[in-house]
Amino acid sequence: MKRFFQEVGLMILAVMLSVPVLAEDSNLPDKQESWKELNSQTSDLLYNKNFVEAVESAKKTVEAAQREFGPEDLKTASAMNSLAIAYKECNDKSGAEINFKKVLAIREKVLGVEDKELAGPLENLAAIYEEEQKFNE
Repeated sequence: MKRFFQEVGLMILAVMLSVPVLAEDSNLPDKQESWKELNSQTSDLLYNKNFVEAVESAKKTVEAAQREFGPEDLKTASAMNSLAIAYKECNDKSGAEINFKKVLAIREKVLGVEDKELAGPLENLAAIYEEEQKFNE
């Protein structure tokens, strides 16, 4: 009988140890929102013209993309592009310019300088420069 309770106790202990502990800290990897979820949220905010909220969401999306895919991945560039658009719509031309330049740099490195995917960030930068009257840039 004693052996039975020991075995049951060991089984309960094994089950308890195999159940993941729920973390309270939202910065732990298993509690962090994924790039896919954040990207979708940012897209919805941009579509619905909630630009201030979109900036905050896009910042998280960039962090998630960098964490999940690396700083020079096209998904990171996509997240930065959304952040740049949100900044532009909030009239933060400097924030938009910085991020459009990062998007351009990543796409140039990954796709090459002749790729048609460079047209978007180049057009966006040109629009910023035109609004700021930075014609020499």
